[in-house]
Amino acid sequence: GRLELETDRMERAFHRYIHRPPPTQTEDSHELIVCHANVIRYFVCRALQIPADAWLRFNLFHCSITHLVFTADGRVIC
Repeated sequence: GRLELETDRMERAFHRYIHRPPPTQTEDSHELIVCHANVIRYFVCRALQIPADAWLRFNLFHCSITHLVFTADGRVIC
């Protein structure tokens, strides 16, 4: 149904935009993603490797900013 389609779209977007920097990268890079709070919640869950259904525990307000840092050694700071 529709939920599966939306989840699939979010998963594809996660793989497209969210990744660990390659070991050869020597400078920081920055990406700005403007999207619906549900997508941000999904990305945070996936980045932190927690179950996607935990996204309901996150409360995001309109115009909020979520900052994720992906280190070269694989750590995620949120």
